[in-house]
Amino acid sequence: NSLTDMEVDQIFTGLPITHIDNTLFKKCESIIDLLSIASNFELYSSKSEVRRALTSNAISINKVKISESFQLSNIIPLKNKFILVSKGKKYHLLEILL
Repeated sequence: NSLTDMEVDQIFTGLPITHIDNTLFKKCESIIDLLSIASNFELYSSKSEVRRALTSNAISINKVKISESFQLSNIIPLKNKFILVSKGKKYHLLEILL
C-alpha cells in the first residue's frame, strides 16, 4: 500500500519546495545545518533562529516533533527522496533530495 509518485505529487501540491543535493544532505553535521544551510535558508534565516525554534518545540520532520539533539540518521525520507519540514502548525516545506 505505498503511494505512487503521482499520489505524492498530489498530496504535496502547493507546498514550497527546496532541493537538496544528497551529498550535501550527508555532509550536514546536525539538524541545524540541514534546516539552515542545506535548505538555502528558505525556512529559517539563521542557525540561531533554528535553535530558538527547536527550543520552543516548533519544528517537525515528517510530522514528528524534533529537538536539537535529533540525529539526522533518524530521518527516513518519504519515497526515499522527500522530507516534510513543518515550522509551527501552518508553514510546511518539502525538501527533495537529489
